[in-house]
Amino acid sequence: MDFQLYSLAVSLRRELHAHPEPSDQETWTKTRLLDFLRTQTALELHDEGAWFYAVHRGRDGRPGLVFRADFDALPIPDGSGAPYASCCPGLGHQCGHDVHSAALAAFALLVDRRDPPRTVYFLFQNAEETGDGAKRCLALLEREPVEAVYGFHNMPGYPLHAVCLRPGPIHCASRGMTIRLTGVSTHASTPELGRSPALAVARLVEALPGLTDPAAHRGLVLATVIQMDVGEPAFGVAAHRGALLLTLRAQYEEELDAVRAAVE
Repeated sequence: MDFQLYSLAVSLRRELHAHPEPSDQETWTKTRLLDFLRTQTALELHDEGAWFYAVHRGRDGRPGLVFRADFDALPIPDGSGAPYASCCPGLGHQCGHDVHSAALAAFALLVDRRDPPRTVYFLFQNAEETGDGAKRCLALLEREPVEAVYGFHNMPGYPLHAVCLRPGPIHCASRGMTIRLTGVSTHASTPELGRSPALAVARLVEALPGLTDPAAHRGLVLATVIQMDVGEPAFGVAAHRGALLLTLRAQYEEELDAVRAAVE
């Protein structure tokens, strides 16, 4: 990769980092990526609404290769303090999706310039954090002849310039889980006449470490508390509604199903 292309990629990454948008609201981000590829390449561009892909049409007739990146951000404030830090309070590219998309755009430029004989698809996925984007992008695999799909994810804790590979899964599958509890309302002075979900939620949270005990699993299993919501801010009313939001993660699909069943 020459210095000019590298500089374009760095500049694009800083723009994306400064404009984080949450899942299914990535309007600016998607437009900027499309404009970048439209200006810098001669690739086919396919705007699919929330997501898009670009194509280098090869000449050898073989099924193509897909390279994929995501571009949504998280509702977590950016804490980088850099000159190109987030312009959007409360949002940030904490998972590095700005890096993923900038790198894929740079790779698209490189492929466009070198004109290889193989067909290559560059898939830009929205809403990775919610899982909605992946479902939409399946349309590409149904529409185009594809041999394989490749992606990568940045990982902290490794040396600069390191590329890490391993057989089998390298990242966990995840599943959002919401547990809603409804009891019986009563006045705060007579809690014995009602039914509160507070203790049930507390006991479930307390049980999570045992359900994810590493000694009982073949791979990594996590149950992360996302939100606990019990009762209303009314001091005269005992809590009678509650919700617990969890993110379940596991290295192996069967253990993800097992921890979900255990929590249920």
